[in-house]
Amino acid sequence: ELKIKGGEWVSRRAYREASATLRAELARGVRGLPDTLERKFGLSPEALLHVEKTIDEAMQGVADGLELFAGSEPT
Repeated sequence: ELKIKGGEWVSRRAYREASATLRAELARGVRGLPDTLERKFGLSPEALLHVEKTIDEAMQGVADGLELFAGSEPT
């Protein structure tokens, strides 16, 4: 508890909340990439699907990595 009060540790709940916010902000930023790439560079629908799939895989990797530190949400 002393380390929590001193800011050295954070509660699991605070970590989960901060992680959820981070993931939402990251998702908002990268999910717009396909539209930007289509508009600016005229990427084909096939290429855009590949970009979207790559983004989905990366976002899942981020979620999985964050879950390793805090565990899954209690139900």
